[in-house]
Amino acid sequence: SEIYIKNNHIRGANNDTLQGPVSGVILNSSTGNLDNSTICGNEIYDFRTYGVYIANAGNNITIGHPTDALNGNKFYQRAVRGTQYAVIITSGSGHIVANNSFYNYPGVRHTSAGYGVYVSNNVNNVKILKNSFGGSNSTRGGNAYWVNTAYYGINFSGGNIATSYIEENKMANFYITGNNLFNGIYVGSGKVNIKN
Repeated sequence: SEIYIKNNHIRGANNDTLQGPVSGVILNSSTGNLDNSTICGNEIYDFRTYGVYIANAGNNITIGHPTDALNGNKFYQRAVRGTQYAVIITSGSGHIVANNSFYNYPGVRHTSAGYGVYVSNNVNNVKILKNSFGGSNSTRGGNAYWVNTAYYGINFSGGNIATSYIEENKMANFYITGNNLFNGIYVGSGKVNIKN
């Protein structure tokens, strides 16, 4: 059964920046039957580890919107976090991650690795399209996104059965300190087409 999660503000109680939820949204069904679900138009922030986690949810999950930028999700932090994954996908195929924005409030300097979109476990036929990474607002403007350890805009380790696509994503306005590591797009495995 498909579900539709739209236009929510998902954060900690009483606007507390330090005690946010571990995860904003998790799709994890014991039967993996959440095919064709959509998560769009949300502001998901101050999460401690995961913004959206697609675990055992089925296929064809859409995070954001493939054609409408106004229905993308906004993922951001207002306080320092440990290792974080704004979007993590570890199962299924045919997923779309599109028109989302990933940024930090001014002055936030994380002390552990950060991942915008993280795909693993040989997931196939994923489309990562038209997302925005960096800065301190949804259009990569304002103060720079500070990288104090390592940052991966897109970290992809997918499968070889069906081609995945990483296209038209924009990354800008980062400040990398010292010898820290910035990876715009990192591909560890899989059949993937990267362009524009």
